[in-house]
Amino acid sequence: MFDLKLRRQRRAWEVAESRYESARDRAASQGLTGYDLRDAVADLWSTVERASESYFHTRSRKIIRQAQRLEIPVPEINDTDGVWERGNTFEGRFLTDLGVSKLRADIRAEQRERYESWYRWIVLLIGLIGAASGLVAVVSTLF
Repeated sequence: MFDLKLRRQRRAWEVAESRYESARDRAASQGLTGYDLRDAVADLWSTVERASESYFHTRSRKIIRQAQRLEIPVPEINDTDGVWERGNTFEGRFLTDLGVSKLRADIRAEQRERYESWYRWIVLLIGLIGAASGLVAVVSTLF
């Protein structure tokens, strides 16, 4: 599903990362190395981290809301299974790519199951309507 807010945050992250990389390259071309190079681009790196974590938090909230609407259990928050990651700039945690992948697979499976249950009834109803219209056509030709 397309989410404009998520897309904007992803774009802001990409722009911040691009600015960081070009500033790092400029500083390196000026001969800066080690701590001097790090200090020259530190502000831009913190912008990149804030933008990326904002994107990951928004993505996690969106997927968790979708799972909760479908009554799918959300993985427990812990550091042992690699599903959650602690942010550096925000308080709290967000789902890793592995966690997002697992939760999306569960969401797709639940949606497929719900669709299949309705699909059977719709096919049956269409079949009954077709049989009834055929019966009406046959009876109307007899009289």
